[in-house]
Amino acid sequence: MNTETTIGERHPDRGYNQMTASGKPFYAQDPTPDIRLDDIAAQLARICRYGGALRDDIDHYSVAQHCVLCSYHVPEGFELEALFHDAHEAYLGDIIRPLKILQRDETSAVLERTVDLAIRNMLGLPTHMSPEVKEADNRAARTEYRDVLPRNRGTDFGRLMDFEPFPEIIIPWSSRTARERFMDRYYEL
Repeated sequence: MNTETTIGERHPDRGYNQMTASGKPFYAQDPTPDIRLDDIAAQLARICRYGGALRDDIDHYSVAQHCVLCSYHVPEGFELEALFHDAHEAYLGDIIRPLKILQRDETSAVLERTVDLAIRNMLGLPTHMSPEVKEADNRAARTEYRDVLPRNRGTDFGRLMDFEPFPEIIIPWSSRTARERFMDRYYEL
C-alpha cells in the first residue's frame, strides 16, 4: 500500500497540499497537524524580503533574519511572538505590502489568517499581533529601508519613515546562517 501523498493533490477534507522543506505535505486549509518549526526556519531563511528588491551589493535578506531582528527589539515577554510574527510566510510566501493591500481578497486573507492562527495556537501566542510586535516590525522595515533597500529609490516609505530605525546596521546573513540563528533564537526563548 502506497502511503505517500502526491504534492498538489486534493484531500477531500483538507484541501490541496504543498511540499515543505522537510519533504512532507502541508495543507494550508487545515495546517495544524503539518506545522514543523524546522520547516518554518528553513523556508523563512530562503524567502527574500521585498521580493528581492534589494541594493545591488546585497544578494539576499531573509524573512528569517527580519524575524530574529524583531525578536531582539520588543519588550520582555514579546520575543517569541516577534520571532514568529511572519511565520505564516514560510507556507504562503512574503507578499510585499503594496501588493498585500491590492490583494486583500477574501480567499487570501482567510488562508493567511488560518495559517497564522494555527502557528500562534501551537506556540501559545496571542491570536492577533501585539502592538509591541507591530512597532518592532515597522522599526525593522525602517531599518531595512536604511540598510538593505536601493539607495536611488524613487519611492516613498510614507508613515514608516516616522519610525526610529534600530541602531545596529543590518548585515545580511546567508540562508544557512539565518536558519540556524532562527532556531537558536527559538531555543533561547
